[in-house]
Amino acid sequence: EIDLLEKILKTLEEGKSARTLDFNEDEQVLVKDMFLLTTKPILYIANVSEEQLDNSENDENVKKVKEYASNEKADVIPLCVKIEEELSGLEDEDKKEMLDALGLEESGLDKVIKKSYDFLLKTQSDRSDCDLIMKEHGTKEIIILNRLLFNVVNSIRMYRDQVLHDLSGLGGDLKSDFEKETNRQYDKSFSYQIMELFRNYMQHQGLVIERITAIIPFFNREVGKELLYFAESNYTSIKNIEKFDKKIKNKPETNEKMKWINLIGILREYYTQILDLHKYFRKITEEILNKSITNIQENVQSVYGNLSVKIVAFYGKKDCEELQDFLLQMTYIERLKKYREKDVTIDTTQYYTASKCFLESDNINVSNSVRCNFRYNM
Repeated sequence: EIDLLEKILKTLEEGKSARTLDFNEDEQVLVKDMFLLTTKPILYIANVSEEQLDNSENDENVKKVKEYASNEKADVIPLCVKIEEELSGLEDEDKKEMLDALGLEESGLDKVIKKSYDFLLKTQSDRSDCDLIMKEHGTKEIIILNRLLFNVVNSIRMYRDQVLHDLSGLGGDLKSDFEKETNRQYDKSFSYQIMELFRNYMQHQGLVIERITAIIPFFNREVGKELLYFAESNYTSIKNIEKFDKKIKNKPETNEKMKWINLIGILREYYTQILDLHKYFRKITEEILNKSITNIQENVQSVYGNLSVKIVAFYGKKDCEELQDFLLQMTYIERLKKYREKDVTIDTTQYYTASKCFLESDNINVSNSVRCNFRYNM
């Protein structure tokens, strides 16, 4: 053990992390009990521009990050944070269009879940270092999933705030009608209520996904109709959150002794309800929007006739916040009309939405399989 400590100390004094060292099987057992910070796994996110994303594997800056990460025995995922932020606030029809336009098959959240489960399926074996490798992977995935979850619920909150702000400027009962529909969606399901509770909790307390469970078949390791990958929150701890009983009106009908709850299916149901809320927003604004479009088109036609008009300037009134100057691209009207005609639905071709999810993993039994649990160690 002294030799091991001296080897680690020498590495640290050279400014390197302990994770850069190769430990034999006996050393791995000793190091595991030391709880060294620099043995914790790291995942590097290479933030790239939209232009770089299309060819990120060949980007010089991404290569430098990968070279640095390889010395730390870490993985790198190229992401455009700007795109991920925009995607997290879009409903799935628009998200699919945006991904198609960018030449991407999946969003960062879907990619992380897919990559994580695929890694576990491929890595599970009888190798002596298998458990350590998979534990390191599970720990870093927990951090990534928490960050993405927070981005999603925070973006949804910003979307609702923006809608309420816009509706308040249109007058009538539009704002109050939208608030009533928001409350109706809230009262409708446990998923909506718990995700709203999580959003407030994560802002002040941090992690809600504390465990990843993967059920890995011995033989056929292709993902089928059931997603046996679970991003879980400690339900016992959740019930102790202040205002839990007041905020959560629809508690799940499940085992009273349930300790862990899977958030993948819950997030899916919550997001579906947000899409329904957005459909309602489109419905209540349809009449005023159609009138506005018709009014703009008729005014442009009366002034410019058959001339091709790309941009129109509208001049407001001086010192009047309600009637301000603005520019309008006429192509935006056509894009808006096409968007409003589309049905807003969940894209079930996505990896984590295409397979059946289970609320809890502890009562799922699969023959000829091994169960892997990973906890995040604070």
